[in-house]
Amino acid sequence: TAASANTVDISAMMNTALSGLASGNRVASVGDGCVAELTIDAALQRNVSEILARNADTNDTGIGWAILLSVEDGAVLALADCGGDNDAPRPFALTRMFMPGHLLSTLTVAAAIDTGVATPDTQLFTNTFEAYFSEYKLPSDGSQIWESTLSVSNALTYSSNVVLAKLGILVGSDREFDILNKFGIGVRSGIGFVGEKLGRVLPPERWRSVHRTRIPIGQGVEITAIQIARAYATLANHGRRIDPYVVKTISDASGKAVYEHAASTNMVQAVSRKAADSTCAILEGAVKSDDLKGFDGVQDENPPDIAKCLV
Repeated sequence: TAASANTVDISAMMNTALSGLASGNRVASVGDGCVAELTIDAALQRNVSEILARNADTNDTGIGWAILLSVEDGAVLALADCGGDNDAPRPFALTRMFMPGHLLSTLTVAAAIDTGVATPDTQLFTNTFEAYFSEYKLPSDGSQIWESTLSVSNALTYSSNVVLAKLGILVGSDREFDILNKFGIGVRSGIGFVGEKLGRVLPPERWRSVHRTRIPIGQGVEITAIQIARAYATLANHGRRIDPYVVKTISDASGKAVYEHAASTNMVQAVSRKAADSTCAILEGAVKSDDLKGFDGVQDENPPDIAKCLV
């Protein structure tokens, strides 16, 4: 909601506030004597920035970005990046597009459960020569997959390209695209940043056979970090889409509010509550206590509790 919109440029001020998020400040000067109050949690912002800086040299590009959203209301609690040219458009979580890979497979599993073509316990063959799928060029699996069949839960846990691609075929291109769209994939977040990228997801009428097996596993798709963060927050919110925001209020020099964030009236249900909760349960089960050895503080706490907290 905005007041006195005829005297101040709210859009420009929001964009100014978003451009300076890396500082981690909760209050930002946005011009014309106005000040914006942000949703950023200074401690989380600092921790995320430090983690990115420590680990940037572990990838080929030395570039990293991260975003933390509140599942309760979509508030951006931290948004940081590192590396890249000084004049590169930031924040990277909104301006950098990347291929999500199996980050997107989670949404395919949610779509399969939602449409009733599978349950978490449904078993599918891991071979690529199954007659039903013979017309499709299925992707191959890595050496981590050696079982002849996998449940949908284990296929997601161990990233089986074959099984997850088969799920995408069973869901169907139109339904897969529709559910990805409802999760906000290929859809701007509405956060108010002019430089936010849209991403690239082909419409279903342009999908060829290879798209039907690759898009469900996150190949041939480009998205932004804020889109995938919103999608996972949507799962955690029982399937109701979360719309992120970072500017709480903008006040003029006298302290009068010229903009106040209003709770979104967008009630998009990406998948059913049952499908969302079932998918979240798979994600929680994918992190075992043994995976956490070496994490600070694990020796003093209950590893299963930490696992659930981390997920």
